[in-house]
Amino acid sequence: MVAGLPMRAKIRPALAVFNVCDSSDAAALASDGVAFVITCAGQVDDDAARLFAGELCSGLMRLPVRDSFEAAHATLQNRHQATDKMYQLHAPPGQDALLFS
Repeated sequence: MVAGLPMRAKIRPALAVFNVCDSSDAAALASDGVAFVITCAGQVDDDAARLFAGELCSGLMRLPVRDSFEAAHATLQNRHQATDKMYQLHAPPGQDALLFS
């Protein structure tokens, strides 16, 4: 990962999703100007990663980021109990955004 890349971009992304195993270090992007960063702590199998991504993307079409994350996380926990607290949302306290309107 290239440190500082989002700070050099003219338009900073509002959301970065690292849907890969052991991606918690990517949370540092939140301090580089990305408002919302979703990471994965530990190992996640492909089925669980696909389920989370599908649910997150579906939610983002109609819900703010935090609500989309919570809904995707709840669905994942219902189908893959071993994934409790696997995904983490890194965001400024109290901040949320509707990405698509």
